Amino acid sequence: MESIKKPTESLMTLAQYPDVLTVSEMATILRINKSTAYHLLKNGIIPHRRIGTAYRISKNALICFIENAA
Repeated sequence: MESIKKPTESLMTLAQYPDVLTVSEMATILRINKSTAYHLLKNGIIPHRRIGTAYRISKNALICFIENAA
């Protein structure tokens, strides 16, 4: 019988992510879908930078968002 992994075994800790995150990484950390992540960025709720067409989010900005949301 194949063992079932716990959800936490497949998730990285925040410290393991790079200092600059992609939208997909941000969505994974917050456990939201990508369209919700884009909504948070486009409405200025989470500070970010655009490089060409790509959104980049500093890990520190995301941490501040999490701390202030509580």
